[in-house]
Amino acid sequence: MDRKDLLHNNISPEDSGLTILLAPDSFKGSFSSLRFCQIAKSTINQLLPQAQVISCPMSDGGEGWLACYQAASQINCERLLVDCVDAWRRPIQAPILVFQKHSMAVIESATCVGLHLLEETERRPLQTSSHGLGILIKSALQQGCSKIIVGLGGTASNDAGAGMLQELGVRFKDSSQSELSRVTAADLAKISSVDWTNVHPELKDCSLIAACDVAIPLFGPQGASLVYSPQKGASQSEAKELDACLQHFWQMTNRQAMDQAGAAGGLAYGLSLLGAKLQSGAEWLLDLWQIDQHLAKGCDLLITGEGQLDQQTGQGKLISRLALRSQNYRTPCIALCGRVPAPTAEIPGLTAAFTLNPEIGQTLASDCSVADGILNLVRTFLAARKIADDSQPTA
Repeated sequence: MDRKDLLHNNISPEDSGLTILLAPDSFKGSFSSLRFCQIAKSTINQLLPQAQVISCPMSDGGEGWLACYQAASQINCERLLVDCVDAWRRPIQAPILVFQKHSMAVIESATCVGLHLLEETERRPLQTSSHGLGILIKSALQQGCSKIIVGLGGTASNDAGAGMLQELGVRFKDSSQSELSRVTAADLAKISSVDWTNVHPELKDCSLIAACDVAIPLFGPQGASLVYSPQKGASQSEAKELDACLQHFWQMTNRQAMDQAGAAGGLAYGLSLLGAKLQSGAEWLLDLWQIDQHLAKGCDLLITGEGQLDQQTGQGKLISRLALRSQNYRTPCIALCGRVPAPTAEIPGLTAAFTLNPEIGQTLASDCSVADGILNLVRTFLAARKIADDSQPTA
């Protein structure tokens, strides 16, 4: 049976009027959440022409944060391209959103120090840095912004924001009181003192918000380095070295709370040293999209998704937060992912999870795989709902 046959086979009139909410994350490196929503909505409307499909493309702070924030806010803003540097301090251009009416800027760390910007052989978190993010923050300050929201996630750096801080005027010195230049994660172990004298003066009157993709400690067994640096190219021994570097940096700075400061290789901690409030990026966008209001109106199905559903999904990432919200309204929440190695029972509120590529086990997505995945997901949901309805006792 081909897709045309599948589309309208055994669809009841009751099914045609469903309300389906789409709230996916991006499939890192292959598929944006906006594109997912476009393909999913088109597929569902072919299957159920009368269905109401509500698209809320999401990001938890990492890749895609700017585009999703702009779509959700529905406020006029200017997209500025800034001369910046990547995680290896090579010249690039990176965008920021400036909301002049609100004196506010929105920044995405992944647009300058993103892991997806580097080749596999360049992913060496001991040598990369977050200087580029400091440049974007300076640019926002130059635009007169008194509020800056920084999306954190998907970064190639693991320097606790030291490079960013250096770009903003903070000076780091070694035991001989020589200033360290172009600080990387490996240099954190050399820091003997920190000089805040020349920190950017406009930061004093600026409200900084770090929209974090995960809620993890700065260091330790569940911290930024031991859990996430291997994804950035670190070996097991390098991950341990990075963990020690971050702990030393914490000791040399103001020792701010580090329990939630491990996001984006510790960038959350670096921003907290500037007075930033640490918040969940996923929760921020969920509120901006008014997800609770959509669910409260009587949504029949919530569809989400990301590249891989794993143990880290439960560390405050998007799907886990969506599943909890849907549970409050007794709305089925189903994820469509590239890979699903983690049992869905470990994520409270998640009804089920489907994989796009069961045979090849990849996290990548394509137009065809998403369309087929959505078709399979929705038809399975309709069949399960019919079985549940048929099993109800009649009056």
